[in-house]
Amino acid sequence: MKAKSLPPGPGSHNMLNNLRALRTNVPVYLQEIARRYGDIAYLRIGRQRIILLNHPDFIRDVLVTHNRKFAKGRGMKFIKKVIGNGLLASEGEFHLRQRRMMQPLFHKKRIAAFAGMMADTAAGFQVAWRNREAVDMADEMMKLTLTIAGKALFSVDIRDECEEIGQALDTAMRLFPRMMMPAGGLLFRLPLPETRAFNRAIARMETTIQRMIAERRTQDNPPDDVLTLLLNARDEQGSDQMTGRQIRDEVITLLLAGHETTAIALTWTWFLLATHPHVEERLHAELAHVLDGRLPTAEDLPALTCTYNILRESMRLYPPAYVIARRALSAHEIGGYLIPENATVLMSQYVMHRDARFFREPDFFLPERWDEPEMQDLPRFAYFPFGGGPRVCIGEAFALQESMLILATLAQRWRFRLASDQPVDILPRVTLRPRYGMRMIPELRVHKGSALLV
Repeated sequence: MKAKSLPPGPGSHNMLNNLRALRTNVPVYLQEIARRYGDIAYLRIGRQRIILLNHPDFIRDVLVTHNRKFAKGRGMKFIKKVIGNGLLASEGEFHLRQRRMMQPLFHKKRIAAFAGMMADTAAGFQVAWRNREAVDMADEMMKLTLTIAGKALFSVDIRDECEEIGQALDTAMRLFPRMMMPAGGLLFRLPLPETRAFNRAIARMETTIQRMIAERRTQDNPPDDVLTLLLNARDEQGSDQMTGRQIRDEVITLLLAGHETTAIALTWTWFLLATHPHVEERLHAELAHVLDGRLPTAEDLPALTCTYNILRESMRLYPPAYVIARRALSAHEIGGYLIPENATVLMSQYVMHRDARFFREPDFFLPERWDEPEMQDLPRFAYFPFGGGPRVCIGEAFALQESMLILATLAQRWRFRLASDQPVDILPRVTLRPRYGMRMIPELRVHKGSALLV
């Protein structure tokens, strides 16, 4: 190890200010540090050393080149209390084994087979909406994507169970920022209202999931869905199957990862379309030309380039997963600076996606930028909404297909206007939620006779 010095940055100066800023608005504070100190910065909170990486090459070093020298960040201790040792939280050889066993679930053909269900569910979901009556699109997208995730997992509409699971997950998400603060782990050992609420939520979710798994084990002719595949999955030697606990952990992981980030991406997309009507007009023109009023299919997706660019640009400005954390297993060197053992390394999608070195007018919503030739040369980790390296999101293709089908289905029938009294700000928890929800006014826009009228 040649590097001796820590990177520049606020270090341990203004430690209370560092703590306060991280509690209130993590991505904005990290963006301020990046602008002030450059490609790599150092700050400290108590005994916790934090290194912020703000260059694609440095991020690649951690996520790809030397990924085995880094483990998941300390936040995983809390996440594991929710999802157990599922694919999102597991490490090392166990993680690799689980990922290989689950990879067939996300084969291109299997994902395409879900397309009809996704579009049908989105089309049926809008029945409850009324013209010009406000709805919270953040809440609506959560319900819709959780319903789709439930159908993909269990082959049936388990909306009531999904709602209960969703409430449990939401309780856990609300507690996450407190758990990440110094001594946050004490919350689990004290009889506080938050602790009791969290434990009740996890117990309800556990009971619901275990009942569904037990029922599936007794079925003579189980459906060909994700749960059945998990129950039958074997390792590369064709011998070991997942234990009941592993199946439970993976089911909860897939339910959480399979709806939370997609719902948030769609919520921010509706907001951006409402505030950029010229982009919305281009979207409507593409949908009319390609679909002509019918439900979209998997085969339509390659032709929906404007739709895809809108989603990409939405996830650039408001990445649902806005920061990745790793813990250095040993001392390491990046950019000539020391990364101490046990230091927390942060890599923020929110920061990188708004970096003017890689995106012109980085704070503007410009979906057409993705058609520009220079974007073909964009460094891999200048834009990484689904992470990267061996731990890249296994459900990326599923999420993109689902997002495009929902957007294409709903935008054909509705345009959404932001409610006049709706404040908009980010709420950084585990994901980048809208702080005050997203109350919007749906306005009917399709004509009689459309296949989307329900």
